Amino acid sequence: MPDDIFAPLGLDPASVVRTERIEGGIGDGSLLRVTLAHTMPGGGTLWHERRVIKRLTPRRGWLGAASDDARMRELRLWESRLLARLPLFATTG
Repeated sequence: MPDDIFAPLGLDPASVVRTERIEGGIGDGSLLRVTLAHTMPGGGTLWHERRVIKRLTPRRGWLGAASDDARMRELRLWESRLLARLPLFATTG
């Protein structure tokens, strides 16, 4: 996995201890599960954290192709913080 995908997301490539591709889904975005290690000064691991990274491409996937989506609406929705304001019982996946 190239380190250049982590820095723009604010992740230190040195903290990445594992990456694994997540298969499936009906869209064309690729999913990657990333395990990060948070360490103390001196090297002892405090805890591990997992994140899922989704790579999107304009006009790809069935919905992007059908709607000619060059604006990446999925990304714009996330950036607007609207998903964070949804009720806890609402699912977005």
